Amino acid sequence: MISNIARCGDKLEIRLWSDEVEGMGYSTDHYSSAVYDIPDEENLIVNIPTSKGRLILMPVGTMISVVIYSQSGVFMAMARIVERFKTGTSFLMRIEIVSNFEKYQRRAYFRWECMIDLDYRVLSADVDLRPVTEDNLEYYMEHCIKDEVFSGTIIDISGGGIRFKSRHEQTPNDVLLLSFTLESETVIFQPLILGRLLHCEKTAVPGLFENRVEFQGISETAREVIIKYIFEEERKSKKID
Repeated sequence: MISNIARCGDKLEIRLWSDEVEGMGYSTDHYSSAVYDIPDEENLIVNIPTSKGRLILMPVGTMISVVIYSQSGVFMAMARIVERFKTGTSFLMRIEIVSNFEKYQRRAYFRWECMIDLDYRVLSADVDLRPVTEDNLEYYMEHCIKDEVFSGTIIDISGGGIRFKSRHEQTPNDVLLLSFTLESETVIFQPLILGRLLHCEKTAVPGLFENRVEFQGISETAREVIIKYIFEEERKSKKID
């Protein structure tokens, strides 16, 4: 049921459906939208997406795939555009959900800008990339290249990784053991997560580096907690605004 998955304000990702695109069934172009209303269990009212300030007016009858980022997780379903209309200053379209919602697994997630303290250690390159638990924590501590714990500040986070700044220059492909705390109204999460450094570059501030890290060996439970935290913080920010 739609009402068990989506809520007004949940973010959407819309892709045009096509049997001819790279054999995947959907276009590689995607557009951001949000749930405006849920009139019944078969339809959603969503914002017409925009690109560079212009409305993306998809024709009525167009088949689309819809990915919903909700508190319950990330779900995907097929839908058909039924109508387009305007309410006040909002440009909207009604979409009919024509398939069951399924849990959606992919490696791209909405990012949340933040300021979160981070501690991390550098591990040997040949370490096993598995979820860190109490049972295997000793193994990872034994594979630290140094005893030193480095510090930094996470400046954005997603279900797929983090971007952080620190005073320490790292090497791409470094494996890091990450430690941080996420705290919201319903989430208190203090994970130890493995990550692989994708990119490190100097910032405009002398001696300060910006790093991009992809989570490795993270459990789906941990990933969903992070996604839940991000959307709770986003909703809280909207209320403040």
